[in-house]
Amino acid sequence: MILEEGDVLLRPLSIKDTDFLLGIRNDLEFADEFFSDPPTYDFAHNSWLQSAAKNNIELIIEFKSERAGQIRLTDIDYRHQKAQFGIMIARSFQGKGIAFDSSRIFFEYVFRNLPINKIYLELFANNSPAMRLYEKLGFVEEGRFRQEYYKRGEFMDTIRMSILREEWGRTR
Repeated sequence: MILEEGDVLLRPLSIKDTDFLLGIRNDLEFADEFFSDPPTYDFAHNSWLQSAAKNNIELIIEFKSERAGQIRLTDIDYRHQKAQFGIMIARSFQGKGIAFDSSRIFFEYVFRNLPINKIYLELFANNSPAMRLYEKLGFVEEGRFRQEYYKRGEFMDTIRMSILREEWGRTR
């Protein structure tokens, strides 16, 4: 599956993207927003890639033919028609609207072509840039998990958000 609109192209993740993804995952500033802690090693990434391919939709985001990030659906549950969403944009590409455009293209495909009724996500409560993005896309807060993760020497709350197929249809 390749999705393209304007300067944004979404294409399947490949083993050739390993160094790019590890560069993002192991960036200590950026890694503060991940639930896992660095470092992520290439052998662990490659092992994950082998298993992820069976249950996830993992795409690389290209902007003007350069790798800019990753977008994904994980924990896809076709019986209950839901999946977890994730996106990460390399620091040098942030602030250009790529996350919004990529997500819009991706959700349009998912809600039109897959038996998915609900896309949900979880983020740290203090990640206001991500919160603004998700709200702009139409996500609504479902709940707060108090002191859910211990990171940077403190307990941190997370927020779960979601968007339903019918809500996506109304926002487009």
